[in-house]
Amino acid sequence: MDITTKKVNVYRGNGFMTISKYNKSGNLLFIADKDSKTITVVDTNSKIILGNYTGHNGVIWYLDICDDSKTMISLSGDMSIIKWNLATASHKKMIVKSIPKYINIFKSFYVVSFDPISKKSVSSFQIFNLDTDELLYNYEEENNQKKITTINFLDENRLLITFDNGFYGVFSTESKSFTKLKKLHENSIKSVSFNKDRTKLITSSIDCTCKIINLSDYNCEVVIENIVPCNYAVFSPLRNYVIVGGGIDAMLVSQKSNNDFTARFYSGKSGKFISGIGGHFGPIRYISFHPDGKCFTTASQDGIVRLNYIDDDIPSTTTETLTFINDINLPLEYEESKQIIKQESNQESKQEEKKESKLYTFTSRTKYVEREQEKRDTFAIKISNLPPDIEYHDLTELFEFFGRIKERGITIKKYNDDTVAFVNYLDKSCAEKAFTNMNGYKMGYQIIKIEVLNN
Repeated sequence: MDITTKKVNVYRGNGFMTISKYNKSGNLLFIADKDSKTITVVDTNSKIILGNYTGHNGVIWYLDICDDSKTMISLSGDMSIIKWNLATASHKKMIVKSIPKYINIFKSFYVVSFDPISKKSVSSFQIFNLDTDELLYNYEEENNQKKITTINFLDENRLLITFDNGFYGVFSTESKSFTKLKKLHENSIKSVSFNKDRTKLITSSIDCTCKIINLSDYNCEVVIENIVPCNYAVFSPLRNYVIVGGGIDAMLVSQKSNNDFTARFYSGKSGKFISGIGGHFGPIRYISFHPDGKCFTTASQDGIVRLNYIDDDIPSTTTETLTFINDINLPLEYEESKQIIKQESNQESKQEEKKESKLYTFTSRTKYVEREQEKRDTFAIKISNLPPDIEYHDLTELFEFFGRIKERGITIKKYNDDTVAFVNYLDKSCAEKAFTNMNGYKMGYQIIKIEVLNN
């Protein structure tokens, strides 16, 4: 890690953003994307990059930070887990046998969930001691019928786990079994976030809904109906509203007429739509609220992280008008300019006053990278005998482990007697690895067949 500070004027994202997360105090923001294989840390007060944590050799899927901001743990597609000392950037790297996808740190423990990588492996999770990294418990699914999407501690003895089939469960580490297992969504649950006092949680799903659950009885209090698949949802730490982000992947846009990449605000009491803020041109993958509730970040597949500042003068929790006074784009090429912000000074008269504020703009390198990728040769595999309800994101998560896939390089074709997909890799060895590991893989009740096509 380069400890020397520098202005945010040359940091560039490579590929889509996977996470942008604040530490507990909110003075640090950690950013990772699909292709750079590093984690960038930004001082949120000065907007200065403090350095990059380098150690992974693959896409960084997720990370979590201890409450005291001394330790961070990150997960990568290179099948490694790295435990970082945030002050010195020294780290301990652990190589595992499956793909680590989700981590949650709680007091003196942390739990990691793993995706299966072949027909012989299953979804699983492991609990570790935070100080010693000793493995305390290992759990494996009995079959490949469902995959863990999120896993979070409710307390030291209970875990809340969600799955890609829409179910969620409460797992007891004492009895080593599920005390509750219930279907909540019609499709994969993508995220779980808790409110400030951890009495409620909100889930998001690609079935275009989010649900607020009361943790005292696990009853669903509010159902939020979004207009596009939901990738992430969070509570405001100060007000009674939630922010939802998502969007339709590029490969599916032609199949569905509507798309929306805005961060949408909904009432936490009624689920009613309040407002929205745009700026992204790709699906939002992650949302993180600053602990003070006045700023939130959105990380998107367009290769940009946006810092959105909310007006301090929101009168009360019953007022459903939100005014945004500034936004900052990271990562990008630095440019400072003045922006005209329209504000409603009086809600009843709808009169608008103009206000100047600074807009920090950084131009993403993502589009350049995509154009260069399009020029390169690709190597395709044909996948047949797929389940008829297979989705683009299912294939992306399963096959990008074996190497970089060409932008918009996955095609699904559905026939009367078969469902077939084509995945275009940028390297021949990646296609060969996918064939070796996935030919004969069981998806649902079907065994898929893979063929490497000549370029």
